[in-house]
Amino acid sequence: MKKKILYATLFCTSVLLASTFGCAKSREPSDKIIAKVNNDPIYASDLKKELALKTKTDPLFKITPYTLENEVDNIINKRLLIQEALKLKLDRTKRFVNTIKTFWEQTLMRDLILAKNKEFEAKATVTKGEIKNYYNKLAEKVTFKIIKRKNRDVLERMLGIDKNLIAWEETVGPVGYEDINSGMLQTAFELPEGEIGVFKDRDTYYLVYAAKREPASAPPIEKIYSRIETEIKEKKQNRAAREWLKDIKDKSKIELNKEFLKTYGFGE
Repeated sequence: MKKKILYATLFCTSVLLASTFGCAKSREPSDKIIAKVNNDPIYASDLKKELALKTKTDPLFKITPYTLENEVDNIINKRLLIQEALKLKLDRTKRFVNTIKTFWEQTLMRDLILAKNKEFEAKATVTKGEIKNYYNKLAEKVTFKIIKRKNRDVLERMLGIDKNLIAWEETVGPVGYEDINSGMLQTAFELPEGEIGVFKDRDTYYLVYAAKREPASAPPIEKIYSRIETEIKEKKQNRAAREWLKDIKDKSKIELNKEFLKTYGFGE
């Protein structure tokens, strides 16, 4: 069973957090503020540390305008989570007091995630119809062709073009429904063969072409019924977590030093 995306979304790369917030060392005068989250500054050194870790742990990682924007967004998300934990006074609990102080942010985030996860789990109900629909998707594999852009209008203008004349940038598949980690592609999985559509994932739009559908084998539904139910429940919890974080972000004051970030290629 896949690990819950919730923890990957809200808790990834937490080993760096102690140096980016309350336990941060004194800053060099040249350390530029690249963003503010509810007036709480994020510095260029914070971003550099995140990029250095990413490069070290993933040899294929390359710093591009797209990946840079994702890393800045990840730092902002983590700062928002820490602020929410502080609002709940989780830093005053016995669990926190007994934790090594240099790792206080990880403890705050862990306690916040545990508390919110119980709330999301209670609301995530699964119907028999949802389980049957999920099982039916296991009977096929799909090959996708994809183009991604920041501008939706650019992709929508391609919808009327002959699919064979489009310079597709990426091919994925043949891939089964359970092998897809992208929520965008899971939604696109229902595209009929030969059809194309525009889908959104965060702030990026994708033109997706279901180039080929082919049959795939799956165990009898009785053998995997419980697993499917758990998978659907976890997806609903993850969706609730993302919506909760988005709501926090929408209500927060987030400022970006775009002029300084342009030196990294941000926004190009």
